[in-house]
Amino acid sequence: MSLSKWIMKQYWRVGTIRALLGLALGTLVLGKLYYEYIPVLANLGFIGAVSFGSFLFLIFLGVGWLYDEKAKLWNESVVIQTDRFPFAFVPEWRIFASDYPTLYSLLHTLRESSTKLGLDTTRLDDVAMYLIHFFKKQPANRKDLFSSEGEAERFLAEHPFVERLTDERKKELSFGTRMKRSFQIWLLRLNYIQSLTGLGQDVLVFAAFYVSVIFPAVAEGTLVPTEYLLQGILFLSIPIFLVMVAAGWFYDRRLKLWSPQMAVDFERNPYSYVPDPRTRALTFPMFFTLISTARRIFLQEGIETEDLDRIIAYQNEFFALLVSRTEDLEVSRKLRSELGNVFKAQYSQRSGK
Repeated sequence: MSLSKWIMKQYWRVGTIRALLGLALGTLVLGKLYYEYIPVLANLGFIGAVSFGSFLFLIFLGVGWLYDEKAKLWNESVVIQTDRFPFAFVPEWRIFASDYPTLYSLLHTLRESSTKLGLDTTRLDDVAMYLIHFFKKQPANRKDLFSSEGEAERFLAEHPFVERLTDERKKELSFGTRMKRSFQIWLLRLNYIQSLTGLGQDVLVFAAFYVSVIFPAVAEGTLVPTEYLLQGILFLSIPIFLVMVAAGWFYDRRLKLWSPQMAVDFERNPYSYVPDPRTRALTFPMFFTLISTARRIFLQEGIETEDLDRIIAYQNEFFALLVSRTEDLEVSRKLRSELGNVFKAQYSQRSGK
């Protein structure tokens, strides 16, 4: 294991437990500061402070439970964050590397086959034109971002899988849903501005606090004259800010620790090993239909189905894996390892190597 990846693993472990420990430490500090104002606890000293801190800890956990189980604001949070994620509307690099060649090969094969059989290729041509336009979209182009969803809806309306018996219209969002999303939007905006201004605020607070330590003779309590405060901002805040910015640049451009960090995050994501809900809802039904149809055609034409049978057996086992079973994470690795290099094996057989 590389040193950078080991560092990022420790970083992940600290970050994972930081939120819970931060809440515990914060509530204990609040308990120490405020327990004296509660008559029942005022005379208990350390026990009173810990008791009040523990009570606050449970209160905050209760608020978290309400947020999660009752209000379900995490749902609206994901929706809002997805709406603000550019690659939710335009193709990302993985799409170019994986989905694009797959779709191209599939559509090209179907069109060539349909043409030879004298079948209508209008729908194939339409989806090909749609994909050509889609794969030209760029995340930096605002028009591409805001037009993508509407274009997809129009295409689906014009090319339904089955003819609709009645017009399907978008349901109006309920008042409660609109309120939840408004709350999450403003929360996201606050996070944006906090991230943007947080470092500046921190270095200003640092200078205001420590200038009274550096110049104790002129300080009145924790306050210093304005000219000394300005010197603190000039000689403390601004240099620290520049050093922090340079450290961020060094982290990003030189150390590139974000790369092993992403690798660790990927390894710690259970859906990196077992099917996620979207895969179960969309990918599996699509693959099942395509592969099973191809197998029936092969059998009808007397073509060998050994490769397809192997893939079908693999998919039957893989799509049965569940994120709720920890042992399935290792089973997934074993299954993929046993499957081997599918493309290389097929190429070797066909080329006689």
